[in-house]
Formats: sequence, C-alpha cells, structure tokens
Amino acid sequence: MRPQELSKKIVIALVAGLLAVGGATALAEEDPGRPTAASVRKHTEETIKVVKEALTHAKAGHKDETAATLKTARQHSKEIVGDSIGKLTQKVQGDLKAAIKANIDGDSAKAAELIEETLVALTEIEKAVK
Repeated sequence: MRPQELSKKIVIALVAGLLAVGGATALAEEDPGRPTAASVRKHTEETIKVVKEALTHAKAGHKDETAATLKTARQHSKEIVGDSIGKLTQKVQGDLKAAIKANIDGDSAKAAELIEETLVALTEIEKAVK
C-alpha cells in the first residue's frame, strides 16, 4: 500500500472517530425526546389524582364518570416512562385497561378493585422517581 493511500485511510478513520465521539457527547447532554424526571413525577402525580377520582366514582356506581376519569388516567399513564419503572408502568396500564373493561361491563366492584391495585403500583412508581 502506498503511503498516500495509507494517509487517506488514517484521516478517514480519525474523522469518523471524531464524529462518533462528538455525536455521543451531543446525545449525552440532553435528549429532547426523553422525558425528564420532573415530567415523569408530574404525570405520576396527575395520574394518581385522576385515579383517585375514578375510584370515588366507581365506588359510587357512577359508570360514565368512572369511564371518563379512567380514560384520562390512562392518557396520563402513557407519559410515565423510564427503564427502572417499566414493569410497574405496564402493570398500571394493564390494570387501567381492565378497569375500563369492568366498568363497561357494569362491574363497578371489580373496577374499584382494579383501580385500587393501580394506585398501589402508582405509589411505587412515585417512590421510585423521587
């Protein structure tokens, strides 16, 4: 291999390395696509508040109000993300979905039970993100 070809390959390798390090540094600063701990806490608190409302409505047998608040809670719960809380978030979303179904089926007692389980998981998430 000629020295000129070798020099080109070295320069290309160095530029590629610098771009890789620069790109990684830029990503490490702050990824605007990832939620911050503060936003996760905010959505967790909002979800807890709305789930408590849903529980009150479910225990009172208010089917329409329960449905509306559960749907709002489910939307908030979708904003609760993070590697360390992934399984808990899945449980919350699964329980909310099951509570919505129980409410639609007219089983307020089952919906209330599932909502209470959701609150337990949300409390665990709240502790984990503080």
